[in-house]
This record gives sequence, C-alpha cells and structure tokens, in this order.
Amino acid sequence: MEGSGLNSIGDSVYVYVGNYQEEVRIRIKKLKEGAEGRMEQDGNKWISLTMEQWESLCLVKEEVSKQIELVTGRDAVTKRAWRLSPNRFVSVDRIRSTFINAFVTLINIRIYFMGGTDLPDNPTRYGITLKPEQ
Repeated sequence: MEGSGLNSIGDSVYVYVGNYQEEVRIRIKKLKEGAEGRMEQDGNKWISLTMEQWESLCLVKEEVSKQIELVTGRDAVTKRAWRLSPNRFVSVDRIRSTFINAFVTLINIRIYFMGGTDLPDNPTRYGITLKPEQ
C-alpha cells in the first residue's frame, strides 16, 4: 500500500491516506513501538475508510462535536450513532469505566454485523476508539 506519511492525532493514533486495490483509503490506526524501534500496528485497533465514508464522517463532524459537549460531564450512559456506510458507523458513547470508576466519553468508528436491523448493535473487532480530544 502506497500512501502519505503518518499524521498523529494523539496517544499513538495516526491517520494516513493510501491506495489499496486501486482505491483511495483513509486509515486510522493505533501504533506502538516494536522491538526494533519501528512503529507497528497495535492489534486490531484500526479502521479503513473509503473516500465516500470519510466524506460522510466529515459531514457529521459538527453533530459529533455537539453530542460530545452535550454528554460530557453527565453521570449517565448514553449512545448516539451516525451511519457512514451500510455497516460502518461513528458513535459517541458515554460509558461508566469500571477500571477508573468514572464516566468517560468515547468516539467509536467501527464496522458492525448488521443482522435484521438498521441499528449498530453487533460490533466487530474492526474499528477504533478515540478520545474527544483526538
């Protein structure tokens, strides 16, 4: 895959543009430093978007930002999702973390199994979770 350089959006998460099977793709990946000091992929923490899906994400950016502002600081579990393609969604999730015993706001860009529903209820392992500042 040929492409642009890595652009950091914080916390070892990078965005880059490349070609895959003669199609332009935008990839968002979590990378870690490998044994030889080279950056390598951190498990399944990535998502690849077509230009159409990327443009859909850009169109809902303001709504996502408003939802982040709306839920941040609340002590309640909430979720709102936007469809990027038939099986890819971006969502703002306000969850209770048992690890830190507090509510956190996260942005998920993820592929879903779509059973008989239009709602993103069955996430696959393919996707990435971002913090609001990313």
